Amino acid sequence: MYFLLILKHNLNINLTMSNANIMILNMKVKTKYPIQYVSNVTGLKPYILRSWESRYSAICPDRTKTNRRLYTVGDIKRLQLINEAISSGHSISQIAPLSDDELIRLNTRGKNLSAFSSERDENNLFDGDTQSVIDSALNRLYQLDQAGLERVLDRAAVNLSRSKYLHRVVQPLFTKIGKMWVAGELKIIHERLATLVIRSQLLDMLRAVILSDSAPRLVVAAPVGQWHETGCLVAALTAAESGWRPMYFGPNLPAEEIAAAVQYTNSKIIALSIGHKIDPSMVVREMRKLNNYCTNRVRIIVGGYGVVNLKAHLTPFGVRCVADVNDFRRELESK
Repeated sequence: MYFLLILKHNLNINLTMSNANIMILNMKVKTKYPIQYVSNVTGLKPYILRSWESRYSAICPDRTKTNRRLYTVGDIKRLQLINEAISSGHSISQIAPLSDDELIRLNTRGKNLSAFSSERDENNLFDGDTQSVIDSALNRLYQLDQAGLERVLDRAAVNLSRSKYLHRVVQPLFTKIGKMWVAGELKIIHERLATLVIRSQLLDMLRAVILSDSAPRLVVAAPVGQWHETGCLVAALTAAESGWRPMYFGPNLPAEEIAAAVQYTNSKIIALSIGHKIDPSMVVREMRKLNNYCTNRVRIIVGGYGVVNLKAHLTPFGVRCVADVNDFRRELESK
């Protein structure tokens, strides 16, 4: 059994904790605590604390004159109760309005539920708010809960149209993961797990696509230096939704191999994904080679997070740069 240290002024706290590894809180003489301290105590990243406050009003900390958040002991207790409920399979959008007593009862009931009941709660995650799906996916990812992440994403894929799932869940989720990794809020293992889960899901979707043999073809790949496949798979599925037959060749493909794929498959479009920033000279070199290998009848479309700063380097070669899935779809549907 774990006990909290007694605060000065005879403040007693009795928290119900299901995780035996939760650290013992040392409140000392303070009565309000900054966000980083609360993050260390609860194990919740600051971005999650801010999201629960701004999007769901699950917690309302006080503010200093300089607008810094200050949390009370009661706020910390509530955050731990919410985190326990989410770990049991409930979504933040469902439990944010609950009182502390209701959360305690929910968590107590959760310990007695069968695995089937837990799965049923997971199935109720989707409520039309794709941001809640992204938040839940990030929460599962941070815990390295592969099975939980798969359930969250599978449920969203079932409830959303494919184009909406790709545009409103997969694309913003990986944008968020990339920014968090750069900021040091996620480790490489988190990014790798997300890639593993979503790559598997998107490949299954791509294998299930049935198109006419007469559908126009396009080659989808990532150029040399690009090892992330998620953007490629999103592009391939988007193309299939628009009536194209995607010929998918994966990451790190040299220009001469891309050109060969176009020749063998008689493709009309090359769709390339650049998932992270790389040396512009490498991209320009590959695009120049690709432009020389292919005839003018082949359109080259490049998209992805890393293409933002490359547009000026690529347009001289006739490359079309797209910002997102919708832009890519418009390019596919244009003559």
